[in-house]
Order: sequence, then structure tokens, then C-alpha cells
Amino acid sequence: MAISDSPRSIAAKSSMKLINNTGLWGREYLLIFSILMLSFVNGLIYFSIIPPWQHYDEPAQYEYAWLIANRPGLPERGDYDQFVRREIAASMVEHDFFRGLDIFPNLVGSQPIWIGISQIGELPFYYWIASLPLRLTKYLDVVLQLKSVRLVSLFMYIITILAGYGIAREVTGKNHPLRWLLPASIALIPSFVDIMTAVNDDVGAAAFFSIFLWAGVRLIQKGFGWLRFLVLLFFAVLCFWTKNTVVIAIILIFIPVLFSLFRDSKRKYAWIAVIGGTTVLIFSALTWGDAAVWYKSSTSSVSTHFESLQSPLGSSAIRISIPAREAPPSLLQIIPKQRAQEIRDQPVSLGAWIWSSRPAKVRTPIIINGDQIIFDEVDVDQEPRFFLITSVLEPSNLPLIVNLSPVKRRVDQGFTTYYDGVVLTGGNHPKGEIPVFNDISGEEGLWNGHQFRNAIRNSSGEKTWPIARRWVDILVSKYFPGRPSLVIASLLDLSNFRTYYTVTLKTLFESFWARFGWGNITISGFHPYLILGIFTLIGMLGAIRFFLKNHGRLSWELILFLGLPVVMIWGSTLVRGINSYMGNHFLVPVSRYAYPVIIPTMLLIDIGWLEIGKIGKDSIKIPSKVIYALLICFLVGLNILSIYSIIHYFQV
Repeated sequence: MAISDSPRSIAAKSSMKLINNTGLWGREYLLIFSILMLSFVNGLIYFSIIPPWQHYDEPAQYEYAWLIANRPGLPERGDYDQFVRREIAASMVEHDFFRGLDIFPNLVGSQPIWIGISQIGELPFYYWIASLPLRLTKYLDVVLQLKSVRLVSLFMYIITILAGYGIAREVTGKNHPLRWLLPASIALIPSFVDIMTAVNDDVGAAAFFSIFLWAGVRLIQKGFGWLRFLVLLFFAVLCFWTKNTVVIAIILIFIPVLFSLFRDSKRKYAWIAVIGGTTVLIFSALTWGDAAVWYKSSTSSVSTHFESLQSPLGSSAIRISIPAREAPPSLLQIIPKQRAQEIRDQPVSLGAWIWSSRPAKVRTPIIINGDQIIFDEVDVDQEPRFFLITSVLEPSNLPLIVNLSPVKRRVDQGFTTYYDGVVLTGGNHPKGEIPVFNDISGEEGLWNGHQFRNAIRNSSGEKTWPIARRWVDILVSKYFPGRPSLVIASLLDLSNFRTYYTVTLKTLFESFWARFGWGNITISGFHPYLILGIFTLIGMLGAIRFFLKNHGRLSWELILFLGLPVVMIWGSTLVRGINSYMGNHFLVPVSRYAYPVIIPTMLLIDIGWLEIGKIGKDSIKIPSKVIYALLICFLVGLNILSIYSIIHYFQV
């Protein structure tokens, strides 16, 4: 990374030795043209073998573009066209879309025909571009119209590969192998080719953000120029209007601008601005004081930790402020898996001291055990009273959750409810008997003459932890399905989110390389994902070795500009389904959301592969051409296996 000729960077001097001028790679433009042509052919293959509607959300994505093409203005949430839905659904039936599913569309009913989750209301720019061929093909069969839009996506796929070459050319010296390896490796990632030949706004996000990165790298390398700046700004705006995954382009634009203005000896001022601005942003975005291991369901700014002289246990209580005429807030806690299994399939007791700022009818703590929901409604006033409910928990593999949600519906007059000493334990304890805790932590004690261990942690809110401020939660929630406060909580309470992160990381890895359709088609063979994992690990280890060896000669401003979106976009993809984890079925995100950073991601892996190849060349005298051939053969073989797996899946 950041390997180029002076005056851009002195890093090229050492890195260029990885491959000398041989003449073979000197015909650079012819080589890149060949890669683009082969990419086009490869894209056409995936374009052809995936049946209509068999990509993520493709029916609803197509509907959005069709409405733009056939109606004035942009459609609004809730809009649909029954005629085109009937055509789409009939085509889905014709192409066996519903094979093996429990759903089937009603083509003759008056209700909106089901074609998947509506995409109306998503950022519109990709759909506007996708609508252009539909304006010319509106009288053709719906499948031909769909394919005309897929061709637009195929064109964006080629543009993304070209952007990969552009970035590689900016950060490397003449004849460096990354100039052809980076675009070639991007073009040969099967899952990427699959999504980039689909009707999907992820295509636009990947293409426009890739060009944005290219424009930013050029600005850093060549210095400030109004034309270069306007190109960067233009594609940042396109990203902002294309998909929520790439709206960060508006923020990232400041990095290349700063480093293009402050060059050479003045570059330190750009670093001071970046580091200082980041520090201010972090401190202004975070605060401390909410009750630890309790997760907020809302963006309330009122701290859930409350110092109270009324608290029966310790000096604190858990506070839930219920605003008037707004959605009621709640707090949730996941019971540790081992402890949950110990008390399932047997009687349990759940209790707490509850009081309120005014007399009200509120709900006791709620047990959510899969489809089983247990609670009671009680009358409370300003004095703490202990309330107890007992029940039998059913067996379940889903997270066991305790929810503090005082009211179900909006209230006309706001008030505050307090919970203290929340306790959940096995056994059917009689009402009227109050537990006696050993200490203010509330972890264990004596109840009805028997020792008990509390499954609830931080039962009276004595311990606190950091959260995102309300304005951060609100701002991020406008563009992203996960709230920063819950993301922070999941990282601080990692043991209870281990299942989510384990499953998601595995899915992200597999879907990055080779998962197709709606994520339901995998590759077959002898442990293919294990082999992919080994190759990926080799690339990562090689990259680490490269950076450690060359850290003093690298362009760190380029690493910042290319590395920061990798962290941000892959990170946001990883936690995309965190909000759903506490439901009956949690969303497992796939790598299509991270494809906007396909170029810097593969740049990192390619650097690692070349570094390991250099070790092979120096130690066991493997010629460079052999190493390059092995890399390309691996990627080509992966595509052949992927194409076979897709064809086999749809022929069975």
C-alpha cells in the first residue's frame, strides 16, 4: 500500500524490487484492457447463469427502478404498482423462485402482491440510473427488462475494476505487479461478480465509492487542484444519494483535501487536524453513566443509572423515563447462556422493587424466552415495593432476555419508573417473601430460607458504562440499522453476543468469496472455505510482514484514507444485525454491504500474497511468473468451481 515513485512516495524504491522490468508487464494498457475484457466475459457468465429474481431483493429492487421509469417523480414509501407486481410474481413462479418455500403469491387478489421487502424509500440514485434502460424497453417482457438493468450493473462492475487499476497505478511505481493483480483479483472474486451483475443498489454503492477512493488518492498524490477536488466532491455526493453504506464519503472527503493542501513539511498540520478532530469527535460522541449490561431500546438522553436514597439495595436504582406521547422506552438484558440453560425447563421466580414518580400501572420485569413472554401489571406509587411473578420456562435455544418496559403504549402524561434489586432465579418462591442479598451487587443471597444465585447482573444499576450520546444515536440511526449505543454495549458485553459475532464473521467470510443468489448457494468441493481461509490468512500475514518491514517508508496519509473506510464499512457491516439479535430470528449480514471497500480490502490481501511470494522467490527460488500464475490459477479455479456450483444448484 502506498507504493509509488518519488515525488509521491519513497516507498516505491524498495517495493519496486519485487518485480523488475521484464517487458511482459511493460505493455500495461494492453494488459489492463485484456483484464477488462476477461472481466466482461466473466460477468456475462454470472449474468447468464443466475435465473431472474435470484439475487438479494432483486424483485423489489427492480420494482423501484420500474416505478421511476414509468411514473413522474420519485416514488414514496408505500407506493407500488399492482400490474408490475403481478408480472414480477408470475415470472418468479415461472422460474421456480418459490421452490421449497412456504410462501406463494396470490396473483388474483386485491391486496399488494408479495415480491419481497419493498425498497421504496431507499436512497434513489442507483435506481434512477437503473431506470434509464427501462424507459426504452417498457414494452418488452419483464425478464428482458430485468436483464437490461442487469447490464447497467455489469457496466458498473467494469468501472469498479477500472477504479481498482487507477488506485493501484497511483500508489505503485511503473511495472509493479499490483497494477494488474489488484484489478484482476477484484474481477475474479465470485461473490463480487455475482452481486455486481444483479439489480441491486449495492452495485452503485461499490462503483461510486470505488471512484471516490480513486479520486481521493489522486488528490493526495498529486496535490490540490480544483478539477480533482470537484471530481472527489461529485462522487461523494453520488455516494450520499446511492446507499446508506457509503454516506461516510461526505466525512472522508476532508482527509484527501487536508493532505492535498498541506504537503511535504506542512503535512504535520494535516495530521494534527485529523488527530485533533477525531479526538474531539470521540469525546463529544460518548458519555458515561448508564446502568451497565442493560441495553437501551430508545435514544433517550436520560441516564438509566440513578442515585436514590429510596433504593432498598445499595445506593442506586435503574431509572426509565417515559416521555409523554412518545414511543415507550425499555431496557433489556441478555441472561448468560449457561445460566439461562440452568433455569430453563423448570419453575423460576422473577422479582424487583418498583416505584414511580407518580401513581401508575406498570409492568413488572418481563421474561422473553423465545415465543414465551411472561410479566404482570401492577399498581405502583412513590414508595418502593417488591413484586414477584413465578412461571415455568420452556426449553429454547434463543437468548433468554429480561426486559424492563413499564408501559406498552404511549402515555399522555410522562413519568419515571424505578427498578431495584431485579432478581431471576430457579424455584417457585412464595409471594410475600423478600430476598435478602449478600451485598449490593445482588448476585446471590437468601430467599425463603434457601440460598440462591441471581441470573440478573447489575440488578440495581450500581455499575455504569459508556454509551453514545443521544444525537449520535439519532444521526446514525437515520442511515444505519444499528444504534451506536447498542453496538458499544455488545462489545462491552461480548460474552453474551459471542453467538452473533461468531455466526456473522463466518457468514461475512464465506459471502465475501463465494456465496450466491440470496446467500443460499454455497460452493461444493473438498473443504473449499477452509482452503479459502488459508489463502486469506496467508495474505493477511504477508501484509502484516510488509507493513512491519516498510513502516518507515510508507505513505501513511494514503493508508489512513484507504484504511479508515475499510474499518468503518466492514465494522458497520459486522454489527448491522445487532439490533435483531434479541429477537426470535436475528439478521445475519453478508459481505455485499462491505463491497464498497473491495479495492482497499483486496489491495491489502494482494500485498500480502506478493510479500509471501517474495519470500518464496528469495528462499526457494520460485520465479515471479510462477507465483503470479499460481495466484491467477487459484482465482480462476475458484470461479470455475463457483460457476459449476451455481449451475448445479438450479438444475437439481
